[in-house]
Amino acid sequence: QPHNQAFVFIKPHAVTREVKKTITKTFKSKGIKIVKEGSIKSEDIDQKMLIDKHYSAIASKATLQKPEELNVPADKFEEKFGVSWEDTLASGKVFNAMDGCEYLG
Repeated sequence: QPHNQAFVFIKPHAVTREVKKTITKTFKSKGIKIVKEGSIKSEDIDQKMLIDKHYSAIASKATLQKPEELNVPADKFEEKFGVSWEDTLASGKVFNAMDGCEYLG
């Protein structure tokens, strides 16, 4: 029988004994086995792009793919923003998250 696996993140502000206890209890009641627990330093998460890799489908569009690589429905874009997608790309005003952060400093 196949087994599913998941990596569960607890946001830093929520890492308390009570939250961990609740997660453990809830998982156990659903037949989910915790096989390992640990902490990862924020620097490692950032350097290794762990969140981006974990959420790769979303992250690839937001952080890794360039705007010109996205499949943007031109008609819907123009209807929403009043300017064409092609003109907006040509203006240099469209960034992915990584390039936007670099541009803004």
